[in-house]
Amino acid sequence: MIRKILLYPFSLVFNLITSFRNLLYEKKYLNSINFSFPIIVIGNLSVGGTGKTPHTNYLINLLKTDYDIAVLSRGYNRKTHGYIELELSSKAKNVGDEPLFYKWKHRNDIKVAVCEDRVFGISQMAINEEDKRLVFLLDDAFQHRAVKAGINIVLTEYSNLYTRDMLLPSGSLRESKKGIKRADIIVVSKCPSPILKAKKQAIREEISPKKYQILVFSSMKYNKIYPLLNEEKIIDEKETDVILVCGIANPNSLINELETRFKNVYTRIFSDHYNYKIEDIDSIIRTYDNIESKNKILLTTEKDATRLFAYKDEFRANNINLFCIPIEVFFEEEEKNTFDRAIKHYLTITLPPKQEEINTFEL
Repeated sequence: MIRKILLYPFSLVFNLITSFRNLLYEKKYLNSINFSFPIIVIGNLSVGGTGKTPHTNYLINLLKTDYDIAVLSRGYNRKTHGYIELELSSKAKNVGDEPLFYKWKHRNDIKVAVCEDRVFGISQMAINEEDKRLVFLLDDAFQHRAVKAGINIVLTEYSNLYTRDMLLPSGSLRESKKGIKRADIIVVSKCPSPILKAKKQAIREEISPKKYQILVFSSMKYNKIYPLLNEEKIIDEKETDVILVCGIANPNSLINELETRFKNVYTRIFSDHYNYKIEDIDSIIRTYDNIESKNKILLTTEKDATRLFAYKDEFRANNINLFCIPIEVFFEEEEKNTFDRAIKHYLTITLPPKQEEINTFEL
């Protein structure tokens, strides 16, 4: 509390800066580029931890069968700059862990690129004539107002609603709570499942969405773990000790899940998007070796796996069983129908007809 009080003056300054910038866009002194392509933004008001990656992945799964999907991210914490279109052989340190996760997960079914300048990035991804039916998913771009989105999806975490938060640096908000008015869909993420109707109603009243806004609730679903390096390894979770290694903004719900599934849970938690170094790997290996159990595994998230995989030879050399746990978004049926319909309705009215459906004639 004392820290928040001491930092409050800086939050006031931050509010003036971000509010003035938003005002420039609202008054048209700064322009938002309106592309002809459908653009869906997935973002939040706060810094990290709301579940943007699994929600973006949910959208990819929802749409990739019927549309050509292009995911554009800035590639947070990468060691490169400019526009890069990802290949399966790309390295997390060069493109960021989240974009590489999308590429690994969906391979050549989608296009993935990173670029700090979203306007330039969109132009580059759509440069080919055959890409005129692309649907763009802009990861973590709610504050990137140089691009006009067709749908803004804003996530707020169940245990830390934006309504109860404060601006940086006193809190974790990137801009004033008033920014929520730009959202078309508000998702309360990481909810307990099932969530009580009374709790939903209380949150709905607290957020008080506008008439044009859709409010839905989602939860995290932790699927069956799978081996990353040893495909033949089969384990009994109840008889196995697990060492969780991850660099995500808020691992608490994941840790709670693992404690219900495994015999013992040990953790090596790093900062969000952490770029692992060889000394970190050596330390992780020592932690693994110091646990006196015949049945033990090293477990990480699929996003972290894009960074840890660079050290696969070190893990293999030390006979370490490295596993991944897939994390997915789960909507209850009514929430899912509401969310899916809103996305597909937008695409139906936005996307031009396929080329073969256009009536043409030759002069």
